[in-house]
Amino acid sequence: MQTVKRMCVSCRSVKPKNELIRITTTKNGEVVIDNNKKQTNRAIYVCKDTNCIQRLKKSNAIQRCLHQTYAEDFFDKLIENLK
Repeated sequence: MQTVKRMCVSCRSVKPKNELIRITTTKNGEVVIDNNKKQTNRAIYVCKDTNCIQRLKKSNAIQRCLHQTYAEDFFDKLIENLK
């Protein structure tokens, strides 16, 4: 069976889907971390790496790719999710 791969929006590396963090939007337009990887809305993937997350914040890729704004503490939650 072939593994599903996705690209990190930060560093552009292609990795298996289970090695990445999925960020998506809810029906209410809220940006959330999709730990279950089950939401059907538009999503982006980022490496489980602090450098990639910091680059994601700096590049503003969430707003650009998902067309949504995010809460101020979103990146704190994202880094906390790595632990």
